[in-house]
Amino acid sequence: MICSFIGHRDAPDSIHSILHQTLCALIERERVDCFYVGEQGAFDRFVLLELRELQKRYPHIQYCVVLAYYDPIGRQNPSIKEKTLYPWGLERVPRRYAISRRNRWMIEQSSFLVAYVNSEIGNSASVLRMAYKRGVQIINLAK
Repeated sequence: MICSFIGHRDAPDSIHSILHQTLCALIERERVDCFYVGEQGAFDRFVLLELRELQKRYPHIQYCVVLAYYDPIGRQNPSIKEKTLYPWGLERVPRRYAISRRNRWMIEQSSFLVAYVNSEIGNSASVLRMAYKRGVQIINLAK
């Protein structure tokens, strides 16, 4: 099973504990073994930190950073050390829509969505609504 993540760029440090607990529960109880995460903000960084550590405890899990922009040499974000994935077809999307389209692709692949969304407006909120309509199981850490 696949889990993706969506959250605000300015997610607070205080979510580390609940994020850790949530990920452990998804791995142990729901048998999630594949995780897709973006690269745009604090929430994505927190998720990557947790997944790096959890892979030591659960070596069977896999995760990758899903890129919104094609970067064959890795110059755009050299801090990414993880495996990356660039969804097919995204290269034809205008740059200003790339993040939204990437997020939609992640939702289409996923059974679960872990979110940190505390607003009814914005891209993160629209992704949350899209996941709800598709029947993806949502865990919103902001609620």
